[in-house]
Amino acid sequence: VSSQNPRQDFLTELKLYLAEPNIVRTECPIQYWSAKEAKFNLLRELARKYLSVPATSVPSER
Repeated sequence: VSSQNPRQDFLTELKLYLAEPNIVRTECPIQYWSAKEAKFNLLRELARKYLSVPATSVPSER
């Protein structure tokens, strides 16, 4: 997907992604995105951002 309109590129890629079958619950989402990163080049950045390990505000025990 590559045109002069980045917004249109993103929307096209999003439509392709939404047409994909859902992964099973036992499949690792990070592995899924590793396998699909070439196909969904624009969406992979969002996946990296939102699938990263969440930060915690709880202090560690000593």
